[in-house]
Amino acid sequence: MLKQSQCAILLTGAVCSASAAITSAAFIPTTTITPTAWFDVDSIAASNPSIVDGASVGSWADSSGNGKTATSAANRNPAYYANQVNGHGSVRFNYLAPGTTQVNSATNEYLAFTGLVGNTATSNLSIYVVANDTGTRTNTTATARGPLVNTRSAPTVNNGFAVNYVGQNATTAGYEHFGATSSQGTIQSTPMGEDNYNLIALNRTGLASQLRTYTDIDQAGTSTTWSAFTPSTATTTQIGTEGGSTGFYFFGDISEIIIIDSGANPLSDADRTAITNYLGQKYAITAASTAVVPEPAAIATLTLGGFLIRRRRAV
Repeated sequence: MLKQSQCAILLTGAVCSASAAITSAAFIPTTTITPTAWFDVDSIAASNPSIVDGASVGSWADSSGNGKTATSAANRNPAYYANQVNGHGSVRFNYLAPGTTQVNSATNEYLAFTGLVGNTATSNLSIYVVANDTGTRTNTTATARGPLVNTRSAPTVNNGFAVNYVGQNATTAGYEHFGATSSQGTIQSTPMGEDNYNLIALNRTGLASQLRTYTDIDQAGTSTTWSAFTPSTATTTQIGTEGGSTGFYFFGDISEIIIIDSGANPLSDADRTAITNYLGQKYAITAASTAVVPEPAAIATLTLGGFLIRRRRAV
């Protein structure tokens, strides 16, 4: 169990602001890795044991010790809900599930922290997101996206990067947009179902990236090498939006985000395996709980294009 310092909680109109939860570096379990930013839903309830379902989340404390607390803009706060996946809660963006309530319900909900990650052509960047996508989108176009982690300055600008869901309903896919022009190839994606929780993992070494998804019954991924990267001109790394007030928004739940901007030293395969297994076991995502990264060629499907992944269905 990681030892965390006491969190200062401000409750104003049932808005939870856990903005100073961690003051010392924290390691990801079973590793010696301290993330660049780490958003763990358990930290919200640990800081405020009396928090109720539907309470607005005005900020989400960074558990890494690096002070990258993610805050909302103009009170467009997502909401906290307990016991959503294997006993853990979630932060819910832009939708209200049947039979639930939300305090201070808002539209276009998202969070962001100051500064950009992975914003050079030589960056070594790893991002892990445990999320549940409803399949709802800001608009109905085939390329409408459900943003998870994003540094793009706007949806129409080819800079920075975005880790998203894309498409709708049964055509929902895990998706990365890379900061380059369309002629240089900007996306990689995989079809997957939209219901229940899954793990999306992006591991990037300079211009080479691997995007993988894990569910209860399967996993798959793509490997791509890009020809260029254009740094973002944004000032924040965003959670749940692509471009803020002019962008797409995520409709769904996020339980944990781990971001590792590792400078000149990419994570080892053993590190990637340990993080994937930790999240898979914590959230009962079967394929992630025993995965080996990279998978042997006989098991994994690594291509330069899209790939098909079977997806669990709600029962």
